[in-house]
Amino acid sequence: EKLLARITAEAKAKRFVEAERLRDKIYEIDALALGPIIQAGEIIEAEKSGAIDSDHLRIFAPLYALLTETERNDLYHAMAPVAFSSGERIVDQGRDNDRLYFINQGQVKLVHRQGSREMLIDRIGAGSIAGTESFFKATLTTVAAVTLEPVEASSITRSGLDALHPDHPGLKAKLQEYAVRLDTTADKLRRRNMDRRRHKRFNIKGRIRIQLQDRHKRPVGRPFLGAMADYAIGGVAFCIGSTKSETARILLGRRVQLDFVLPVPESMGRVSVVGTVIAVNDLLANEYSLHVRFDQDMDPAIAEALEATLRNDT
Repeated sequence: EKLLARITAEAKAKRFVEAERLRDKIYEIDALALGPIIQAGEIIEAEKSGAIDSDHLRIFAPLYALLTETERNDLYHAMAPVAFSSGERIVDQGRDNDRLYFINQGQVKLVHRQGSREMLIDRIGAGSIAGTESFFKATLTTVAAVTLEPVEASSITRSGLDALHPDHPGLKAKLQEYAVRLDTTADKLRRRNMDRRRHKRFNIKGRIRIQLQDRHKRPVGRPFLGAMADYAIGGVAFCIGSTKSETARILLGRRVQLDFVLPVPESMGRVSVVGTVIAVNDLLANEYSLHVRFDQDMDPAIAEALEATLRNDT
């Protein structure tokens, strides 16, 4: 009875973490005290539901319709309110983004920079989600999100969402499906001929030497080897093996020097080039595919020679 009274007080004060800690105390005292356990859960969930902003709930009603009441409550209370002034950058192009922004009010423009040229891709507002592109997978963002006017949003970090997984194992998948369905950035980029794969790609087999660099272009650690997957004059893809699951996140966005040999005349076949890891994809267990964009496109003559060689081999 004392615990229930304290749980009620903490829940009404919106101190839900403490209320749930006290509920767990009931389990410790008597795991079969089902009446008080259920009552404590109902008290907490009722207060959580009442604490959700009604405007936010209305704006994101299609999302919350996919969730259970407890999933909705815990997702909402894992978010933090954020505000941006006009002209403020929410997401940077070419960076890894670990936050999702649920826009409650205001307008945001999505822009893509290509050299010195910046182009409008889309405008999004209340009910939209910004930051989806690289939140759920290891890739760099291809667009920047910049406010057109003052914006109010709710945000959740990648670690904050992961922390909900033990209690809600299906929540992340539901949120990802909803957010990805809303995100049409890739389609809009393709329609504007701004897809990353702007050069013809060739399937190439062979070894590639990778040397990590710091921001001053100095070597970091020892070089390691990978297996070539495909090549274009603007970038290359290769596979590596690693037993560490965090390898993808560590390599994403890092500068690398690459050394490899292409099946073309020797004068142009030995390649040493510097670039940035822009995407990392999980393949099989302990294997990853890395995509590197070169700092400068290579000589188109290499692609012409490579195409001729592959055609002759065929």
